[in-house]
Amino acid sequence: MSEMKKILEHIHALAQEGSEAGLPKFLELILHYAYDQKASDIHLESQGQNGRVRLRVDGFLKTLISFPVALTHPLISRLKVLAELDIAERRLPQDGRFHILINGLKLEYRLSICPTLNAEKAVIRLVNLNEKVLTLEELGLLPAQIKELQQVLVKPHGLILVSGPTGSGKTLTQYAMLNFLNNETHNLISIEDPVELVLSGVNQVHVNNKAGLEFHKVLRSILRQDPDIIMIGEIRDLETAEVALNAAQTGHLVLATVHANSAWDSLLRLEHIGVPRHNLLSCVRLLLAQRLIRHFCVVCNGNICEQCFDGFKGRTGIFELIHVEEKRFGNLQDIRPPDYMNMRAAGLEKVKLGLTSIVEVERVI
Repeated sequence: MSEMKKILEHIHALAQEGSEAGLPKFLELILHYAYDQKASDIHLESQGQNGRVRLRVDGFLKTLISFPVALTHPLISRLKVLAELDIAERRLPQDGRFHILINGLKLEYRLSICPTLNAEKAVIRLVNLNEKVLTLEELGLLPAQIKELQQVLVKPHGLILVSGPTGSGKTLTQYAMLNFLNNETHNLISIEDPVELVLSGVNQVHVNNKAGLEFHKVLRSILRQDPDIIMIGEIRDLETAEVALNAAQTGHLVLATVHANSAWDSLLRLEHIGVPRHNLLSCVRLLLAQRLIRHFCVVCNGNICEQCFDGFKGRTGIFELIHVEEKRFGNLQDIRPPDYMNMRAAGLEKVKLGLTSIVEVERVI
């Protein structure tokens, strides 16, 4: 019997036992199993007569275990203790973080507690600081897209905008770009909230809004640190955008993310927060948008087996890129070249390669 199957059986046994004394081990095994399954989030919630644990794997939530509803409050309290939160406070949301060791690895988890009609709900997100940084090739970019991206990355200054919804892999793409640029001749600095991977050779700054260490304040400070390349976790406001554009216009290469649905929409997003169009088009060098799609299980190639969920196992990126030439445009739509490949077309290329299905591409985009 495999180790994970033993762990799963142990989880079920503890759930059936329903004893508060077994809760620390119950939680430990759930975290271990979720890590092995590459779950991004763990949901712990009350549903009428039962509590349940669900795992988000490859973008989908799937129930792991149900347990007696009476254990929900003690489990939430256990999590609050781990994250050093107020166990007596049950009316207000709370956020924290904690660490555990799994197979010798120190893993960091972010915890969000929210009061609901039935009871408090907890969502635990893994921040795997030990995870491997992907290369540009491993992200899922098509060969022509890799070449286009590399052409922009070797330029000494300008702004590269990475866009997409939450959970679409934007930060991993930024890390891959930093990894490509990382050598002793460059001073690389990142501003993140939170730091998700530890990158050797990169000076990483963790934003702390509660302490007054905000994105735009950190960005102004690091401009005095003689940077060559600056990574900004997210442009959320006009102050951060203005400092980022100023850095891109004064000899720095800036990699930043924005929440937008497409590459072109990322410019509109910055316009909406107050950035003048002429400022954008004078320094933006590349617009990149992305989504994550599930790819076929390599064991059964989509036929469904014990190793996968509905024939899929793991995810890869699909991307659209717009290379902005160093000139101004009156109409934003003029920046899209005639041979522009949108995200749907990029996804269909993955279908032609036999990596995924048309249904999966359409679902995501």
